Amino acid sequence: MSVIYGFDTPKDLLKKLHRDGYQTWIAENHQQKYDYFFNFCITAHAMRDWCIKHLNLSSVDKAAFHEELNQKTVLTYVRDIANASKHFSLDSSTSTVSGVEATQSQFAVLRSGVHSEHQEMSTKSDLVIKLSDGTSKILFEFLLHVMQEWIEVMKSKNIPYDETYLPEYMFIEFERN
Repeated sequence: MSVIYGFDTPKDLLKKLHRDGYQTWIAENHQQKYDYFFNFCITAHAMRDWCIKHLNLSSVDKAAFHEELNQKTVLTYVRDIANASKHFSLDSSTSTVSGVEATQSQFAVLRSGVHSEHQEMSTKSDLVIKLSDGTSKILFEFLLHVMQEWIEVMKSKNIPYDETYLPEYMFIEFERN
């Protein structure tokens, strides 16, 4: 159990992860994106410990759980980003991630109830996760896959979670007037 009110179970932390992902997605500038992305990765990595506590795993089972999670590629990215963020550096010899870079991306604006032959485009602050193998992941893909992996882990371990928090909902933006 956390010392912060409202954070008692892995289900609560998964909801926070969802909110962190949403905040990362809607952030309006690069500094906000980096701030919220930092929070998202720390929370995603903390999910490990919360699930271990919830499952009351022994030392042997805890090691096996970590090994199982380390087979999930996107969770190794989160692990390396979170650890680098906490410890102020990446171990380039073992890290799966080489960096996170700000960029600008074009997105189609979809409006409810409006049909148009011409899609309105919007330029937004975005992030690219650079991997040590020379490939990269776009932010959308990264956030979505991290949430999906944690939901699958929770399902497979029979850890309760709120099924109304669909990963896709992180990407719904509402028009701000």
